[in-house]
Amino acid sequence: MSRAHKLTSTEQLLSEEASKRLGFKVTVYEEDRWICDPADENKVMGFGGTAAEAIEKCYHENVRPS
Repeated sequence: MSRAHKLTSTEQLLSEEASKRLGFKVTVYEEDRWICDPADENKVMGFGGTAAEAIEKCYHENVRPS
């Protein structure tokens, strides 16, 4: 089931930037919750910190070395 929450313009920009950097779809919410598991769109992860820190953490948790 998809979330009813409509992204704000800030959330939309953060989501687009994070998705571009990570190479897979990421949804960013301003209240420090990130959906960033490419295998499970409904997995919500809380990171806090700055957007850049959260993107890096998400990247390290989801990208496997090739």
